[in-house]
Amino acid sequence: MSDESEEVILIVDDDIDHNDLQKDAILSSSDSCSVLQAYGPDECLEAVGKSELDLIVLDYTLPGMDGLTLMGRVHELKPDMPVLMVTGHGDESVAVEAMKRGAYDYLVKTPDMQFLEALPLVVKRTLQEHRVRLERVQLEEEVRQTKDYLEKIIENAGEAILVLDSSGNVLSINQAGLDMFGGEVDRFLSSSIYALTKSEDDRKNLEQALDSAHTKANRIDLKMVGPAEKILDVSVCISWIEVDAEARAVLIVRDMTELLDMQRHLIEREKLVAIGELVGSVAHELNNKFGPILGYAELMQRSMKDEKARQRLRVIEDSALKAKGIIEALLGFSRHRKALRSYFDLNKVLEDTLSLMEFQLKKNKVKVDLQFAEDLPDVFADSVQVQQVFVNLLKNAY
Repeated sequence: MSDESEEVILIVDDDIDHNDLQKDAILSSSDSCSVLQAYGPDECLEAVGKSELDLIVLDYTLPGMDGLTLMGRVHELKPDMPVLMVTGHGDESVAVEAMKRGAYDYLVKTPDMQFLEALPLVVKRTLQEHRVRLERVQLEEEVRQTKDYLEKIIENAGEAILVLDSSGNVLSINQAGLDMFGGEVDRFLSSSIYALTKSEDDRKNLEQALDSAHTKANRIDLKMVGPAEKILDVSVCISWIEVDAEARAVLIVRDMTELLDMQRHLIEREKLVAIGELVGSVAHELNNKFGPILGYAELMQRSMKDEKARQRLRVIEDSALKAKGIIEALLGFSRHRKALRSYFDLNKVLEDTLSLMEFQLKKNKVKVDLQFAEDLPDVFADSVQVQQVFVNLLKNAY
């Protein structure tokens, strides 16, 4: 359609007088339009190809081509071009056929030319109807584009999005939802959302959350069942919308399983760090207490003449030395430090590790058969990290 300030109308009539009369009738009733004139099919088609027209007033009787055929040719060039068909008296059947083929309206020429009085009104009405139709088509296209846009957003969203009816049955699910819960669309449509919950408690919690979300958007954490019966920790955001006067629940489901596992690992790691610091502190204090025990045991051996008593003191000294060695190994294992590489005896590190784990091994009734290589060269590495490797290997072994 041309600029609304000036609507362009083409009159097609091979009768020059009738053409001029129609032009005058239209212009006399409106100062916001201009009128072009054509006197045959070729001139009409040329004007359609060159000009921005808002309406064609087309006479049915034309030389070389009737109005119905010409209207078809016009619509081939401009499918949305509105046409007002003008027929001779007695050709009402032609006018009806024109309406079937896409004409907006028709007028019947009368011998007394009274149709000219109705022409401006019919022209005005036709232009208005066409404008409304174009606006409706434009609005429908905008709605379609918006719908396509929203569908693409939903389909490509990273979170599962499900739409439920008021009974909790699934009406739609996006690709992320299919990936999260496993299966094809047909599996979910019309099935209950509660079938995906892990337990009866989860079902009740979800049902309560859906009920409370009628007044305010709600969020709930629960367990749901994924592919291969995998249990998923999910966070569900729930809100209700109205579609065609029907209540619809929109669920945005986020899989929190990996995140929660990571959080649990971090918590365990923090616990281990705290335990390590505590063990290091206790081991340091115990190590200090063994100094006097070893010192006095050695002094008492020197002063005693009773051989049996001296043997008993040596047993105390040996036990204290072993305990001190275990504590020193524990200190080294628990100490937070940067990697420090140096040459060390691999057999000695393994012995220290076995001392550190002696209680666990005995508790689990594990017997260790030691077969050290005597000609093993020193290793250049971080002895503490190597000791951690030995601890893991021994744990995995028993």
